[in-house]
Amino acid sequence: MNFAYLDDQNTLYFTPLNGQENNVFTVQAMDGARYIFTEQNDTNFNETVSGVHVGNDLYLNFRSSQAPSSIVVKDFYQFNTSIYGLTQGGEYRMYLPSDSASAQGGVSFVSVELGMQQDQAEADSFKVIQQAVTFQHLDTLSESLNPTVGSPVEQVKPLHLMASPEPAAAPFVTQPVINGIYDQVGSKQGALITGSVTDDKMPLLMGVGQPNSTLDILQNGEKIGTVQVDAQGNWSFLTDVPYDESGQLFFVRDTATGATSNNFVFIIDTVAPKRAEIINATDDHSGATKVIASAGYTNDNTPTLSGKAEENCMVAIYNGKQLIGTTYTDQLGNWSFTPVFLIPDNFYSFNAVAIDFSGNTGLASTKYSFTVDTLAPNQPEIIQVIDNVGAVTGPVRNGGGTDDTTPTFNGLAEPGSRVAIYGNGQKLGEVRADASGNWSFTPDSPLDKGTYVFTATATDKTENQSQASAPWSLNIVLDAPAMPIVESVYDDHGPIKYEINSGDITDDATPTIKGSADANTIVVIYDNGEEIGSVPTDENGHWSFTPPTSLTDGDHSLTFVAVNEAGNSSDVSAPWIIVVDTEAPDLPSISSVYDDAGVKTGELAFGAITDDTTPTLSGNAEAGSTVAIFDNGQKLGETRADANGNWSFTPATPLIEGEHSFTVQATDIAGNASDLSEAWDVVIDTTAPEQPGIDGQGPGISGIIDDQGAVQGPIENGGVTDDTTPTINGTGEPGDTIIVLDKGEKIGETTVDEDGNWKFTPETELGDGDHEITVVIQDPAGNQSNPSDPWEFTVDTQAPDAPSIGSVYDDAGVKTGELAFGAITDDNTPTLSGNAEAGSTVAIFDNGQKLGETRADANGNWSFTPATPLIEGEHSFTVQATDIAGNAWPSDLSEAWDVVIDTTAPEQPGIDGQGPGISGIIDDQGAVQGPIENGGVTDDTTPTINGTGEPGDTIIVLDKGEKIGETTVDEDGNWKFTPETELGDGDHEITVVIQDPAGNQSNPSDAWEFTVDTQAPEAPSIGSVYDDAGVKTGELAFGAITDDTTPTLSGNAEAGSTVAI
Repeated sequence: MNFAYLDDQNTLYFTPLNGQENNVFTVQAMDGARYIFTEQNDTNFNETVSGVHVGNDLYLNFRSSQAPSSIVVKDFYQFNTSIYGLTQGGEYRMYLPSDSASAQGGVSFVSVELGMQQDQAEADSFKVIQQAVTFQHLDTLSESLNPTVGSPVEQVKPLHLMASPEPAAAPFVTQPVINGIYDQVGSKQGALITGSVTDDKMPLLMGVGQPNSTLDILQNGEKIGTVQVDAQGNWSFLTDVPYDESGQLFFVRDTATGATSNNFVFIIDTVAPKRAEIINATDDHSGATKVIASAGYTNDNTPTLSGKAEENCMVAIYNGKQLIGTTYTDQLGNWSFTPVFLIPDNFYSFNAVAIDFSGNTGLASTKYSFTVDTLAPNQPEIIQVIDNVGAVTGPVRNGGGTDDTTPTFNGLAEPGSRVAIYGNGQKLGEVRADASGNWSFTPDSPLDKGTYVFTATATDKTENQSQASAPWSLNIVLDAPAMPIVESVYDDHGPIKYEINSGDITDDATPTIKGSADANTIVVIYDNGEEIGSVPTDENGHWSFTPPTSLTDGDHSLTFVAVNEAGNSSDVSAPWIIVVDTEAPDLPSISSVYDDAGVKTGELAFGAITDDTTPTLSGNAEAGSTVAIFDNGQKLGETRADANGNWSFTPATPLIEGEHSFTVQATDIAGNASDLSEAWDVVIDTTAPEQPGIDGQGPGISGIIDDQGAVQGPIENGGVTDDTTPTINGTGEPGDTIIVLDKGEKIGETTVDEDGNWKFTPETELGDGDHEITVVIQDPAGNQSNPSDPWEFTVDTQAPDAPSIGSVYDDAGVKTGELAFGAITDDNTPTLSGNAEAGSTVAIFDNGQKLGETRADANGNWSFTPATPLIEGEHSFTVQATDIAGNAWPSDLSEAWDVVIDTTAPEQPGIDGQGPGISGIIDDQGAVQGPIENGGVTDDTTPTINGTGEPGDTIIVLDKGEKIGETTVDEDGNWKFTPETELGDGDHEITVVIQDPAGNQSNPSDAWEFTVDTQAPEAPSIGSVYDDAGVKTGELAFGAITDDTTPTLSGNAEAGSTVAI
């Protein structure tokens, strides 16, 4: 396998790798460089080369049974480049791009087919590479590299061919040298000098020697292998067996000269250091150093962490999984770390990890956590100030007054912070906010009277202090206000309203009291020494009070005390005396309401209807009281009860029509009013009912019902009935009386029920003839309407004449017309017609079951077609007439008309003689007579067709679907048919259809086919006479002599014809 690459100047470097074992070639990666390996047919790149991602470098190791060679592409992952492969057949593959996001350690190669050399964008460059890596001679290459023959795109920068600059040729040496070792494992890798410590038990030894010489490798004086120095004098060695963990001394010896190298010493250490410790963290933000407790708080953004770890090792400091810095332990294992940059406010969980010089990493320390907080708390709030002493206690408003010299302050601040409270800038004390941020403070020492401005500040756990809260002003007042003055007491209850002087009687149990006192004070009102309420004064000192609870009947001594906002009280005012009397008189009553107008007079019952618009009310009340009379809650007037308590009242103004509910109320001399009496209801109605109607749309006649005879139901206005006592019904106002008249003569009356309906049936039968029914509505007050329009009808109790059936008509199928009595028909809805009394209803019956009905016209004619098809079978039709009045005589049914309905078509006829259909066709003309076979030939143009069927059925005969005649099946079930018109020469297809007596037709039979041929054939001819007997045989000439007594004749005639010889 060979290796070549082009740099970014298109300079070609190549290196033959075959036979170069134990060498390390180092190549500095360049942006845009292309690295290409040749592949033999029997090799596979993934099996031949392994790769390792170390830092930004790519190590390519070549597997072989001998010590391997290696190529190190320095900074491969920092540039845009790739590893390619070139097969012996000239095909390119891409194995590894430098932008692949591989992790540290072993890499995986891909294999992307790129095509042949001429398919590449850099075809000319790759052509040169292909020649180089396949070891064409330099003199051959010189032509390819001459700028004058290069690709036009390469002429500006011609390609040059030179040997790989690395590894550089070693200087001339007389003895071999070990230059160093290369650590390829762990967190700390790279070239090491003598005396180093490594965790790589198989480090790569490198050095120089006499070109092409062989060197022995000695470890601690023991030979462990050999290595070949390359042509440039470089060598490298990688052991197959890991070295022991301890100090190692190496030198090499030239096998030819015995010259030895320098000694190279290193220590193998793969044991991780002990777990590091974080002992404490300190805060020096305020100048003085103090320890930050684990899980504590600090406002130092650069806290110092201190601890212990293995002597002379590196300590990495992490916050969680994030590395924030490193430091080193001293010879005693002590270390200290302060962040170079400010760490932001947050919660931190630090741990430390010790890393020794060979890169071994110890376990992480126990976490040391704390919170960095450099932000001041939010401004606290004073939410409430509470007064806990004196007559007035509770919350005190901002800017208000209090007599409490140690008021309680409540507020909100950052949870857990210290809250300091200040009064006029002087600190009064402090308290700590709870977990919800609530705080409360009460001064230990009483405050002097005067005006204060209170504020609060919050200090958090890291001593960050907030801004002062919004101010809360408070006036501490210890002086009493002036005594209040009563200016008026007012009775605003009941019919009598007035100012109450001290010592007066009142029916107002909640009189309104007004007065004055110091502005912005509270006036407390006492009744007989008991507090009954309080009221604030306005800015001018005015106040007004109405007791929230009624004062009891009796004497009341009202006194007043003023209390200022601080809770200080004035002297008690002089008493104001009132006497409360709220006893109402006894409940009055209405004993009667009298109607003294119209034709109907007298006392009215509760709820009665009257036509008196000024009825007289009378009753009883407290003697001497004033009685107010109310109608539907509206006062009509008043009167005074006499010494015996009797009273009477007649309205001065007529009352309107409608419902009236009378109540009365008594008021005594003191102005106390009784409750309203029980109501006495009446209805005033002075309007006569409207004229009743007969259309059913309002009061009047809704209809007249016939409930007698065969025809029952509503009797139309102008109709006829056989009912001599029809029921008349209608609607009206419940309780109204309905007076019924016939031609103006009263025949009775009835009352409208509670649902507004009424009905009336005459007790005396109405006679045959015309009648005119009218009604008059009379309301409960006796008002009568005008008579309604008449409802006219005729009473007819005489039965009509018997009807008759004149015909039954078949209008369905192929056979139509009038049906005789007993006829068969395929019409299952035949039309019946006949005669009956003009205007009568004709009911049609089939086998005694009613089919329906129709009405006879003015001439008595009627017609009926069943709406539902009748079933097959025998049907006996009768009719019965009912006249307009509904008279019917069931015994006088018409005479019956019988028919048979048959709608089933015959089955398809056959042509095999096994049932109804064609039995045969007979030729009875010419030389050949007899049956004509189906498919045969005949010279009979009128052959006889015969067959069988149901007696009486009609046989319809068709030729190619066209009817040529018909015949009837005789009583023996036989039929025959001979065409009246001759059949023409040619093909014929005879079919038959069976039609039963009802007209139902079967499907056509299958065809009986034959050919009519009446033309004689052309004359036949004898073509030869053949002698096939004796010694002389053969065709005979006309007139010849033969010894053959049975010569054979042959010739020509019409096809299929019979030839007679």
